[in-house]
Amino acid sequence: MSLVWNWEPCKDGIKIVADYDGHKGRGSIYRTDSILKAIGKGAIFRSHMDANKIPYIIIGNCPPPKGYFDKIDGSVRAGIIQKFISINSNPLIVNTSKATIRNPKKTQGAGFLRIDGLIELAGLIKNYLENEQVFIGSMIKKEKLGRVIKSLNLNGSYSQIGQEFFENINKVNI
Repeated sequence: MSLVWNWEPCKDGIKIVADYDGHKGRGSIYRTDSILKAIGKGAIFRSHMDANKIPYIIIGNCPPPKGYFDKIDGSVRAGIIQKFISINSNPLIVNTSKATIRNPKKTQGAGFLRIDGLIELAGLIKNYLENEQVFIGSMIKKEKLGRVIKSLNLNGSYSQIGQEFFENINKVNI
């Protein structure tokens, strides 16, 4: 999912059509409604079993507001979204004394990451494509969870055990 800031082409190049500190035309992940929409879409996306291996990355061109760092980190911890990233290492910052707060390299829980170059972006994408992950989201009773764990054949490889757990945990609530 891509969330970009508002720009407009003009004869001198690109003109900013937004006020970073105000409410006029703020696009990208700096808008709280965009963040909530991205998280909601992620939850809908994750509700389909065929989407359990597809990475869901939110790409924007400015940082999120500080008040949403916990929500971003929480959605990444829960596996709904793999990462919120900004591909703009130097967005318009009206108050430069707060630049490190307004445009952090990453949030404390690392749900947000500012990309500072193409090599870093390529490495991030390569990591998601090469390291197979699966989403498991479920609310089940502890007893049922214990039964699933106890039923596993622990003699296989870690990958085989993980696959068996994934298959069994997804059958519990059906």
